Amino acid sequence: MGGKRLLFGVFFLVSALVAGTVRGDAQIKEAFDSIYYKSVSDSVQRYIQSHPNRFKPEQNRFKATPMASVSYVTEDGFGFIVGMTGQYRNGLDISAPLSLFSTVGYVSTKGSFKLAVGGTNYAVNGKSRLEYKASGYYDKRYFWGIGYDNGVYGGNKSRYSELGANISLMYRFLLSPKFNIAPLAGYNYINASDLSSKSALAGGLPLVFNGIHLGGEVVFDTRDDHNSPQRGVCLNLRQKVYPVLTSNRGIFYQTTFVADLFFKGWKGAVFAVDLFSESNYGDSPWFVWTPIGGDVRMRGYYKGRYRDRNTLIAQLELRQSIYRGHGAVLWCGAANIFPSYKEIDLKKTLPNYGIGYRYDLGGNIFKFDVGFGKNREWGISAGLNHAF
Repeated sequence: MGGKRLLFGVFFLVSALVAGTVRGDAQIKEAFDSIYYKSVSDSVQRYIQSHPNRFKPEQNRFKATPMASVSYVTEDGFGFIVGMTGQYRNGLDISAPLSLFSTVGYVSTKGSFKLAVGGTNYAVNGKSRLEYKASGYYDKRYFWGIGYDNGVYGGNKSRYSELGANISLMYRFLLSPKFNIAPLAGYNYINASDLSSKSALAGGLPLVFNGIHLGGEVVFDTRDDHNSPQRGVCLNLRQKVYPVLTSNRGIFYQTTFVADLFFKGWKGAVFAVDLFSESNYGDSPWFVWTPIGGDVRMRGYYKGRYRDRNTLIAQLELRQSIYRGHGAVLWCGAANIFPSYKEIDLKKTLPNYGIGYRYDLGGNIFKFDVGFGKNREWGISAGLNHAF
């Protein structure tokens, strides 16, 4: 009906002009605007009536929630986290995903602290999103040097301080529910101090880095749930290039590949497999190399004791639900670090195994893990969500 009215209005105006009616130009424009507005108004009204749940302004307000948590890792001791998370929607269409925002402060009993802001901002149509994060931190760490041989020798243990800032931006195109690609850019500043007496352990590489990076990421994801998946696979390939624009001595590259697989076993059991590979080429500083250890991969190792230009890690985890949200995990894994693929030595493979407790908090998973590694090294970690 709206289209017929619009055609009728145009026909009326042309006829009036040709016939030389007594309407003035202002009256003709008023008649046309009135008919056109009615047509558009009818169309909008019909769309709203056929999509009643998409236009509820009360659902589009920014909602903020305070958060607080306690964590524990061997490197930092107990950590105290406070912050705020928020969600909002761009536009009025509630079929688009919620955009998220968070700000977090962290301080540990061993003198480390971190401030971070980040979020995910969806486009109005929900088919792309901007992911952003900025953080500043100060850590007190131990350093054994680069390479397996330095890391395995306990006498190299040295205390140092690390001051840093990071900014990362990614714009992700959601090409399908399972596949997306994302160009990325970022900035890193890292300054290692109090290491002058042991600087030789860094292999002559600089103790200060100030540089930007560019790159991209490709993701294929079929997991049934991102927080606690029971089946599916997630493949992530990321490539970064650090151009000679700031303090780095020469151009260098970093290639990272992660494959996570999940499948059900017997009743209440889920098997999870995590494969990780990272390679650094060119004049890359040791700051940007992924360290072995922490609460994600190779749990039980001090994060940063082992690191080199290239890293291969594999881990298998059994997650068993026991009773009313309570569960347990068992895992085993192995890692190898090496300066180049021509120098891989299987005898220098680092073993890893451990046991953990899980409790479903209704959206989040509380975890408590005890991990063990080479030469009786072990560590405890506690926090939220699965290791991967």
